[in-house]
Amino acid sequence: MGASTLTVSVPVDGCMHRAARVLERDGYAVSPGTDTILWGNMGPHHAVVICSAAPGGLTHVSIVVSSLPPETIEDAVGQSRRLKDRMEEMGHDRDPDRRPVCTPVGAWTWVNGHTVVIDDNGSVAEINGEGNRSNSAQWVMLGGNRIRIAWNNGYVDTLTLSADGSSMDGTNNEGSSLHVSCRPR
Repeated sequence: MGASTLTVSVPVDGCMHRAARVLERDGYAVSPGTDTILWGNMGPHHAVVICSAAPGGLTHVSIVVSSLPPETIEDAVGQSRRLKDRMEEMGHDRDPDRRPVCTPVGAWTWVNGHTVVIDDNGSVAEINGEGNRSNSAQWVMLGGNRIRIAWNNGYVDTLTLSADGSSMDGTNNEGSSLHVSCRPR
Protein backbone atom coordinates (compact mmCIF):
# COMPACT_ATOMS: atom_id res chain seq x y z
CA MET A 1 0.00 0.00 0.00
CA GLY A 2 1.23 3.49 -0.84
CA ALA A 3 0.00 6.72 0.73
CA SER A 4 0.62 10.38 -0.02
CA THR A 5 -0.75 13.62 1.43
CA LEU A 6 -0.84 17.23 0.29
CA THR A 7 -2.73 20.44 0.95
CA VAL A 8 -4.50 22.35 -1.82
CA SER A 9 -5.98 25.85 -1.82
CA VAL A 10 -9.42 24.94 -3.15
CA PRO A 11 -12.59 24.00 -1.29
CA VAL A 12 -13.42 20.32 -0.78
CA ASP A 13 -15.72 20.17 -3.83
CA GLY A 14 -12.96 21.65 -6.01
CA CYS A 15 -10.56 19.07 -4.60
CA MET A 16 -12.98 16.28 -5.46
CA HIS A 17 -13.39 17.60 -9.01
CA ARG A 18 -9.61 17.85 -9.41
CA ALA A 19 -9.13 14.33 -8.02
CA ALA A 20 -11.66 12.90 -10.48
CA ARG A 21 -9.88 14.57 -13.41
CA VAL A 22 -6.46 13.33 -12.23
CA LEU A 23 -7.67 9.76 -11.77
CA GLU A 24 -9.39 9.73 -15.17
CA ARG A 25 -6.34 11.17 -16.95
CA ASP A 26 -4.17 8.48 -15.38
CA GLY A 27 -6.49 5.74 -16.66
CA TYR A 28 -8.51 4.99 -13.52
CA ALA A 29 -12.21 4.16 -13.67
CA VAL A 30 -13.70 6.59 -11.14
CA SER A 31 -16.49 5.75 -8.71
CA PRO A 32 -17.92 8.34 -6.33
CA GLY A 33 -17.82 7.42 -2.67
CA THR A 34 -19.20 10.31 -0.64
CA ASP A 35 -18.92 14.10 -0.80
CA THR A 36 -15.31 13.77 0.41
CA ILE A 37 -14.18 10.33 -0.84
CA LEU A 38 -13.49 9.17 -4.38
CA TRP A 39 -12.55 5.64 -5.56
CA GLY A 40 -10.55 4.69 -8.63
CA ASN A 41 -9.58 1.36 -10.17
CA MET A 42 -7.01 0.67 -12.87
CA GLY A 43 -6.11 -2.97 -13.36
CA PRO A 44 -4.43 -4.17 -10.17
CA HIS A 45 -4.35 -0.65 -8.66
CA HIS A 46 -7.12 0.61 -6.37
CA ALA A 47 -6.98 4.26 -5.28
CA VAL A 48 -8.89 6.20 -2.63
CA VAL A 49 -8.74 10.00 -2.53
CA ILE A 50 -10.05 11.78 0.58
CA CYS A 51 -10.49 15.57 0.62
CA SER A 52 -10.91 17.09 4.11
CA ALA A 53 -11.58 20.74 4.93
CA ALA A 54 -8.69 22.51 6.66
CA PRO A 55 -8.38 25.96 8.27
CA GLY A 56 -7.89 28.99 6.03
CA GLY A 57 -9.95 27.70 3.13
CA LEU A 58 -7.43 24.94 2.43
CA THR A 59 -8.15 21.27 1.85
CA HIS A 60 -6.04 18.32 3.04
CA VAL A 61 -5.81 15.50 0.51
CA SER A 62 -4.97 11.89 1.38
CA ILE A 63 -4.26 9.45 -1.45
CA VAL A 64 -4.02 5.73 -0.71
CA VAL A 65 -3.24 3.15 -3.40
CA SER A 66 -3.22 -0.61 -2.96
CA SER A 67 -2.02 -2.96 -5.67
CA LEU A 68 -2.88 -6.63 -6.11
CA PRO A 69 -0.19 -9.20 -6.92
CA PRO A 70 1.88 -9.54 -9.02
CA GLU A 71 2.33 -5.79 -8.43
CA THR A 72 4.62 -4.81 -5.55
CA ILE A 73 4.40 -2.32 -2.72
CA GLU A 74 6.81 -0.15 -4.72
CA ASP A 75 4.21 -0.03 -7.52
CA ALA A 76 1.54 1.15 -5.08
CA VAL A 77 3.89 3.76 -3.59
CA GLY A 78 4.78 4.97 -7.08
CA GLN A 79 1.12 5.24 -8.05
CA SER A 80 0.25 7.27 -4.93
CA ARG A 81 3.19 9.63 -5.50
CA ARG A 82 2.27 10.08 -9.16
CA LEU A 83 -1.34 10.90 -8.27
CA LYS A 84 -0.13 13.37 -5.63
CA ASP A 85 2.19 15.05 -8.14
CA ARG A 86 -0.63 15.27 -10.69
CA MET A 87 -2.94 16.83 -8.09
CA GLU A 88 -0.30 19.48 -7.37
CA GLU A 89 0.48 20.11 -11.06
CA MET A 90 -3.17 20.45 -11.98
CA GLY A 91 -3.68 22.95 -9.20
CA HIS A 92 -0.96 25.24 -10.45
CA ASP A 93 -1.58 24.79 -14.16
CA ARG A 94 -5.35 24.66 -14.34
CA ASP A 95 -6.78 26.73 -11.47
CA PRO A 96 -6.76 30.36 -12.69
CA ASP A 97 -7.29 31.78 -9.20
CA ARG A 98 -4.30 29.88 -7.79
CA ARG A 99 -1.03 31.60 -8.61
CA PRO A 100 2.15 30.77 -6.78
CA VAL A 101 3.46 33.63 -4.67
CA CYS A 102 7.07 34.39 -3.72
CA THR A 103 8.26 37.21 -1.44
CA PRO A 104 11.06 37.06 -3.22
CA VAL A 105 11.89 34.05 -1.08
CA GLY A 106 10.71 31.03 -3.03
CA ALA A 107 11.37 28.93 -6.10
CA TRP A 108 11.54 30.68 -9.48
CA THR A 109 11.60 29.60 -13.11
CA TRP A 110 14.59 31.51 -14.47
CA VAL A 111 15.15 32.84 -18.00
CA ASN A 112 17.28 29.76 -18.90
CA GLY A 113 14.52 27.38 -17.73
CA HIS A 114 16.41 26.37 -14.57
CA THR A 115 14.89 26.56 -11.11
CA VAL A 116 16.34 29.24 -8.85
CA VAL A 117 15.65 28.93 -5.13
CA ILE A 118 15.95 32.15 -3.13
CA ASP A 119 16.26 31.44 0.58
CA ASP A 120 15.48 33.83 3.45
CA ASN A 121 19.07 33.42 4.73
CA GLY A 122 20.42 35.38 1.73
CA SER A 123 21.52 32.38 -0.31
CA VAL A 124 20.45 31.51 -3.85
CA ALA A 125 20.81 28.15 -5.61
CA GLU A 126 20.33 27.48 -9.31
CA ILE A 127 19.17 23.94 -10.09
CA ASN A 128 19.52 22.64 -13.66
CA GLY A 129 17.16 20.30 -15.49
CA GLU A 130 18.91 17.22 -14.07
CA GLY A 131 18.31 18.42 -10.51
CA ASN A 132 21.93 19.42 -9.86
CA ARG A 133 23.13 22.73 -8.47
CA SER A 134 24.66 24.64 -11.39
CA ASN A 135 25.34 28.01 -9.76
CA SER A 136 24.92 29.84 -6.48
CA ALA A 137 24.64 33.43 -5.34
CA GLN A 138 23.83 35.82 -2.54
CA TRP A 139 20.90 38.22 -2.61
CA VAL A 140 19.95 41.44 -0.78
CA MET A 141 16.92 43.71 -0.66
CA LEU A 142 17.60 47.11 -2.22
CA GLY A 143 14.50 48.75 -0.79
CA GLY A 144 10.87 48.57 -1.67
CA ASN A 145 10.33 45.51 -3.82
CA ARG A 146 13.76 45.48 -5.54
CA ILE A 147 16.49 42.88 -5.01
CA ARG A 148 20.02 42.30 -6.24
CA ILE A 149 21.45 38.83 -6.83
CA ALA A 150 25.25 38.52 -7.11
CA TRP A 151 26.00 35.19 -8.85
CA ASN A 152 29.25 33.30 -8.31
CA ASN A 153 29.80 33.29 -12.09
CA GLY A 154 30.06 37.11 -12.12
CA TYR A 155 26.55 38.06 -13.22
CA VAL A 156 24.55 40.52 -11.12
CA ASP A 157 20.76 40.61 -11.53
CA THR A 158 18.67 43.54 -10.31
CA LEU A 159 14.98 42.62 -10.18
CA THR A 160 11.69 44.14 -9.08
CA LEU A 161 9.10 41.86 -7.48
CA SER A 162 5.57 42.23 -8.91
CA ALA A 163 2.83 43.41 -6.56
CA ASP A 164 1.21 39.97 -6.56
CA GLY A 165 4.51 38.10 -5.94
CA SER A 166 4.12 35.96 -9.06
CA SER A 167 7.01 37.38 -11.13
CA MET A 168 10.09 39.60 -11.17
CA ASP A 169 11.45 41.78 -13.97
CA GLY A 170 14.78 43.52 -14.30
CA THR A 171 18.20 43.45 -15.95
CA ASN A 172 21.59 41.89 -15.40
CA ASN A 173 24.96 43.68 -15.32
CA GLU A 174 25.28 43.24 -19.11
CA GLY A 175 21.96 45.01 -19.73
CA SER A 176 19.98 41.92 -20.70
CA SER A 177 16.30 41.99 -19.71
CA LEU A 178 15.08 39.38 -17.24
CA HIS A 179 11.59 38.06 -16.53
CA VAL A 180 11.22 35.23 -14.01
CA SER A 181 8.14 33.51 -12.60
CA CYS A 182 7.39 32.15 -9.14
CA ARG A 183 7.11 28.35 -9.24
CA PRO A 184 4.71 26.17 -7.34
CA ARG A 185 6.31 24.39 -4.39
